Amino acid sequence: MVGKKPSDRVNCKGQLDLNERGARRLSPIVRSQRSQTLAQITTQLNQGASLTVFKRTVQRSLHRMGFESHRPTRVPLLNARHRAAFLSGQENTENGL
Repeated sequence: MVGKKPSDRVNCKGQLDLNERGARRLSPIVRSQRSQTLAQITTQLNQGASLTVFKRTVQRSLHRMGFESHRPTRVPLLNARHRAAFLSGQENTENGL
């Protein structure tokens, strides 16, 4: 075992990735209801399957297949209308109203 680490992939017994059939099964599950959580998708995929798949594997496969959130990761906390309402409320409290 010279030059090898115990954490090499040959020692890993878990499934590394979904095969083509698994990806074909995953796609309609996601398309049927886009608002499902990752845990719900994984549970549906594992129902009736001979091998179970971990949530992380499903997440990686979904990312690779192009199923991602359509919402930007960074959104402003206050848009212009909310900011104006917030500032007018601040002026009222400073004036004692």
